[in-house]
Amino acid sequence: MRRVKVVYRREALSDLRQIYLDIAEMSQSHVTANRFVKRIMARSFPA
Repeated sequence: MRRVKVVYRREALSDLRQIYLDIAEMSQSHVTANRFVKRIMARSFPA
């Protein structure tokens, strides 16, 4: 299946950054935080 380019609003990007920082702090792992945010982004609907 083809992927459609997703454009994130500024607020959404800010939320993803905050989620990343929170997960990185809780897990003490930037790898875990990165994977978590990538999973969220993979489930995003196209704009």
